Order: sequence, then C-alpha cells, then structure tokens
Amino acid sequence: TTVQLTDIMGERSVTLKAEVTVDGTVYSLTQAVSFGNGPLAVFRLPAVPGGAVGTAQWATNRPISTPGTTFPAAEMCGGSGDTTWSGGIYYGQTKLPTRAELQAVSGTAGNSVWQAAGWPNVNYWSGELFDPAFAFDVGVDNGNVVVPDFVVNSNRVVCRR
Repeated sequence: TTVQLTDIMGERSVTLKAEVTVDGTVYSLTQAVSFGNGPLAVFRLPAVPGGAVGTAQWATNRPISTPGTTFPAAEMCGGSGDTTWSGGIYYGQTKLPTRAELQAVSGTAGNSVWQAAGWPNVNYWSGELFDPAFAFDVGVDNGNVVVPDFVVNSNRVVCRR
C-alpha cells in the first residue's frame, strides 16, 4: 500500500505510525516525516503592533518622483523606497512579495494557503509597479491582479523573509 502526504503549509514535521495485524501478530512502524518549505515560507508578517498583517499605502505621492514621497508599505516591511522606479519591474528592496508569490498562496493557484495562515480575505500589495503612479496588488481569494492607485488605496501588507 502506498500513502501520499501533501502539506500545503510546509515547514513542519509529523510522526506517522502504521500498524497491521497478520495472523494475530501486530506489526508497527513509526516514522518521522519532515516537509520542506511550503508556499508560505517566503512570507513574514510586518513589524506592526500585535504582529498582525498590516495595512498601508504603497506610496504617498504620485508620481513617485514627487519630492517628499515615502513608501509606507515597504517601510512596514523594513524595506526602502526609490523615487526613480519605472513600471513593470519587481523591486526587491521594498521587501514586498511578487505577484506570483501572492498568487501561489491564493484560492485559485495556491489551494487557499492564505486561509491556513490566518490572513484576512483582501488584496495585498506586491513589490511591483504598473507605472510610477500605480502598483499591482493581488486578491488572495482568487489570485486576481488589480492595479489600484497606491496613494488613494491602503491595502494589506505581508513581507518577504
């Protein structure tokens, strides 16, 4: 008999015990199984009071080259902003996830892993810009990518490790 285990969360160990009786004799085997990093392994919660998923604007001015622009979502993750960004590129210094990383835990592509992590069912900022006035975000329930105004909208924030 073959048994297949899948752990959508990853990063944990379990102990399996199998027992069978043959001609009145009980045979048993106990085996530790460790799961590697699951799709949630790339994330961490921002440093906010209570350790919860945070909410912030992506930037405070549009276009981002406006003097005095700050980047609240990136700052929540311990990342930094840059006023010379252009669209269609992922900016790792924000410490925000990529669209693909968020979709990997969504309801469509990622078996709704976001629910197991206890994340609210809302849209989350990515570290990718559409252009200097809009950033991509992803809805975790369905993996849909949206391009909201990052000054007007405050979305949820999870960070990359």
